[in-house]
Amino acid sequence: MSSKKPFFEVFPKYEPDTAEIRDILSGVSVTGISMSSDRSRVEVSIVSPHPVHKKDIYAIQKELARSLDDKGRVRVRLHEHFALSSQYNAANLYEEYKGSIAYGMKAEQPVMYSVYHQAKKSFEGTDRLVVTLEDTIVAHDLAGKLGEYLTDIFTETAGLSCSVSIKYEKAEASPERLEAEKRVQREIAAISGRLQQAAEKPVTEKPKSTRRTPRSGGAGTYGSRDGAFFRKQGQNNGGSTDDPAVIYKRDVPEQSVPIADIDGEAGEVTIRGEVITYEDKEVKDGTLLMMKFDITDYTDTIG
Repeated sequence: MSSKKPFFEVFPKYEPDTAEIRDILSGVSVTGISMSSDRSRVEVSIVSPHPVHKKDIYAIQKELARSLDDKGRVRVRLHEHFALSSQYNAANLYEEYKGSIAYGMKAEQPVMYSVYHQAKKSFEGTDRLVVTLEDTIVAHDLAGKLGEYLTDIFTETAGLSCSVSIKYEKAEASPERLEAEKRVQREIAAISGRLQQAAEKPVTEKPKSTRRTPRSGGAGTYGSRDGAFFRKQGQNNGGSTDDPAVIYKRDVPEQSVPIADIDGEAGEVTIRGEVITYEDKEVKDGTLLMMKFDITDYTDTIG
């Protein structure tokens, strides 16, 4: 498409679930549409005369996909742009739109959101956003991407002039933070003690655990109930490696794929990342252990 067309003229079969969504789309135009070769993914560029909250964008994506194929075989991605009046600048847009920024970041970049959520945000003038992060390793790692993410919202999505400045301040040693650090240290010490005891046991001694040993040959699974620490220790059955970073089984020679690039049609893929949340619970009278965790490679997060 090379020109603007009213949204409902392009998608006449789409009927919004709420009057609110219909009102939002009444002034929206479609400026471009593209489709994947297998017709499973549709990219739609839209322009709105007013900011549209990410919550509504996600709702429209789902409803529109359903209207195109009620069997769930199509995914829709909206790329929103705002043609705002001259009364808008970066500062007052942020006041109106900051809830949407946080909502979208939490859905798309949860690790980044955890850093951004705790940051201090303020404007110098009307076109310079200052974000002050806690001085941590994670914050430094994500600062560049966070700055680009916010800049794109102002310049690419809203068409406004804005620069984003990242600063740091020393994290306050709150009682909660100190207690969390002590808890992690206690768990690490306890796990190290169990590993040492296991190494000192005779090989003929049967394990006392009632949990089933994984078929792949793991020697044990340890994890905190609140997700503060997680680690597996096992034998290198089926392969070995000299890489000290590998703590369970063998290294994987396959090329890894960024999590952000994975979609429903990807099939079997290899990912590399960091476990950021973990929880477990016993099921079936304690004979099985269900483990749930999130992995991030700082392009996206998957559970």
